[in-house]
Amino acid sequence: ERLYGPKCARHCDCDKVERCDHVTGHCYCAPGWRGQRCDLACESGFWGRDCASWCSCQKEARCLPENGTCLCPPGYRGRTCQHTCPPGRYGTRCLGVCRCANNGSCSLYDGSCQCQPGWRGRDCTMLCPPGFWGPHCIHRCVCEDGGTCSPATGRCRCVLGRTGTYCTRDCPATGSSQTCWQLCDCPENTTCDQVTGRCTEIRPPRSLPAAPTDGNSLGVIIGIIVLLAVVVILLVIFILLRYKYGGKGNRIPAVTYTPASGMSSGEYAVPDVPQTLCAL
Repeated sequence: ERLYGPKCARHCDCDKVERCDHVTGHCYCAPGWRGQRCDLACESGFWGRDCASWCSCQKEARCLPENGTCLCPPGYRGRTCQHTCPPGRYGTRCLGVCRCANNGSCSLYDGSCQCQPGWRGRDCTMLCPPGFWGPHCIHRCVCEDGGTCSPATGRCRCVLGRTGTYCTRDCPATGSSQTCWQLCDCPENTTCDQVTGRCTEIRPPRSLPAAPTDGNSLGVIIGIIVLLAVVVILLVIFILLRYKYGGKGNRIPAVTYTPASGMSSGEYAVPDVPQTLCAL
């Protein structure tokens, strides 16, 4: 109990004081306090006896009015709160441990995860759903013809045999595979499958037989002459055989008559005629 005045009969009306003058009752405020009764704390940014010292805290940190100690906000540390928490730490005095996966960063204030593009979830462990990409998976994929996009960058991954920014073109004739960077190694008169890279033979169109060349024209001529000679010989033989055997059936015997002995002059003799001729 603080007393002052004649016979120490009065009570000091002081709050946060170091002492009360035992004669006058004047309040001598403790460091960090001010006012006639020492019941007012130092204004923001000041501290110490009579609040005469200026705070040196950074990052809008509050300093204790009694001794000037900096009360750092979550995520900062150091005598004047000049340092951020080290990687993987957060919170007041950097006591919290981050739990973010896939290179996600956590808030220095409360440890909430900031996911890398293509990831989502409280701890960044889930990929973007199919058809979406980017930060918080807010972008929609625009790949065509079965292509899928990277959840991180949105770049299209084309199916085999397709290429282009949005997978809208076939691989060129000289390339195959997913990104068309593999070169076809097919011989002439073949085509390259743009998906597998296999070589397929090209069937030439049907054409008329080629004319004989100078190298074998002589042989062809000789063959034709021989063939004509054989035909002529066979024709001659056929004519001869027809003449030989065909003339016998049409021959008619000649009829002669001569005077015979013992016959009158008015009679004549008829030679014997074969039965076959008579039948005719």
